[in-house]
Amino acid sequence: LPASGVEMPAAYKGWRVKSFEVRGLEQGMARRLVNGLALAQSTGVLGTGDPTLYAETFAEDIERTALFLARRGYPYASIRAEYDAAPRKRTLGITLVIDPGPAVTTAAVAVAGVPDPFADEARRRVEMKPERVFTDAAAVKAGEDIRSLLRDNGYADATVETKLEWQDTTAVAVTFAATPGPRYRFGEKIVKGASDDLIGLVQKSVEADRGEWYSPRDILRSRDNLRLLDLFRQVQVQTRPGGPDTLDTVSDLIQAEPRSLEVGLGYWTDDLIRARARWMHRNLFRRGRGFSIGGSASKFNQKANASAWWPAFVGARTRAAVTYKLERQDEDNYKLLHTGLELSLTYQYSIRTTARTAVEVSNNDLDVSPEFSEELDVEDGRLTVLSLRLARTASDDRLYPTKGTVSWIDILWAPPPESASDNHFVSVEASVTGYRSLMAGMVLAARVRAGAVEPIATSVDVIPNYRFYSGGASSMRGFKRRRLGPRDSAGDPIGGETKVEAAAEVRVPLVWRLRGALFIDTGQVWGRSNDTDLSQLE
Repeated sequence: LPASGVEMPAAYKGWRVKSFEVRGLEQGMARRLVNGLALAQSTGVLGTGDPTLYAETFAEDIERTALFLARRGYPYASIRAEYDAAPRKRTLGITLVIDPGPAVTTAAVAVAGVPDPFADEARRRVEMKPERVFTDAAAVKAGEDIRSLLRDNGYADATVETKLEWQDTTAVAVTFAATPGPRYRFGEKIVKGASDDLIGLVQKSVEADRGEWYSPRDILRSRDNLRLLDLFRQVQVQTRPGGPDTLDTVSDLIQAEPRSLEVGLGYWTDDLIRARARWMHRNLFRRGRGFSIGGSASKFNQKANASAWWPAFVGARTRAAVTYKLERQDEDNYKLLHTGLELSLTYQYSIRTTARTAVEVSNNDLDVSPEFSEELDVEDGRLTVLSLRLARTASDDRLYPTKGTVSWIDILWAPPPESASDNHFVSVEASVTGYRSLMAGMVLAARVRAGAVEPIATSVDVIPNYRFYSGGASSMRGFKRRRLGPRDSAGDPIGGETKVEAAAEVRVPLVWRLRGALFIDTGQVWGRSNDTDLSQLE
């Protein structure tokens, strides 16, 4: 490669690299190149240190640069280095000056060996076009797309070879030659490692029905379905020959301990001391039907609940549940005893995306202070709430995310008639949180949350436990718990019908598992929806 002649001056060995730049490439390509070079990265615990220049590191970065360019269609690129040295400080800046040279272009693209029913689709999946710059990534992707097309339609052993024929030094003809092999259908569903009462549930969760064409996507979905049951600590779903044109699915499982007990005791700035406990049996009623009982207690809120569930209720990824709830709220200006029975159905569209619909019938015994009653006209009694929750977790880690998003939306409806509820309202609340990695292990996290609730039918105001509040350690951190927004004449929060919150923070690794964060929050709660005014954000 032309880059092999680029060498680091021996006199600069051990100097610190204060800056690193690339000239001669378009901005996006230059940025991607710099992000992959060792001498362009900061060092140290907080990412504030400068890399040290050594001949080995310099040579490896030059090789990376040449390979980066060749894979993007510029194998004839020339590279030279310029130095801006400060001898007294033993520091320097490095600039790689790149002349990409002539690009290798795609002269022609062909697809061969794909069965006729899928040939047109295979050609459509190839994004490489004549006269465009040839890149390794585009060729690899096209080959994988054709192979996936064949495998998804029953050709389990399909292979695709990429053949290049040089027309001259800067043009190449590309042929994707497929070897489909035999076409398979699914056969029997074989289950290993599951108790007899769970075999039917496992077979229902495996989406590889007899007679359907083989597809690796069905195997992956079946694996996810079994993991979502939360009954097994090891899940493997594979295929094995079941005949000349059939593949049996083999679910090889190791069952988890069905019983678990969780207890916790901690201090939280909002609730002071908080305790919780939960006992669960994942297969108490056999066939994966489980039961749990638990509760939590803090200064302001005490909860207890008992729940039973039925997995794969109407499909492999559905779960029905019935839950009895008992909750006591002890706030500054009201006390509430909430008892209810909820029926829910959850659909796990994927590992990341969930939809949950429910109906809860409850009784609410409400005791409000005189100051609260002057502000709001609410009644206790019966309450029927229909709810829908859509949630998606698209972050890379549930505990310490560094990229991706987490989002959800809740829709609640307490409908007429009077025979169903003494309170009627419609509520919508949504939240989006995004994460992005920064240098030296730092992470930028940003969140926006907004909600609105409106009394309907004969209701004048919304019952306090369904109003919006803000302020506290997991909300608007510049205010104490629930202290942002409308208050009664005694200065106690009464909540509101609309809420907006936003936050941004930079998370910094410190030592061991400790992390710090620099954050800014903003938000507001408005008593009436028509009073909403974003200029009043705190």
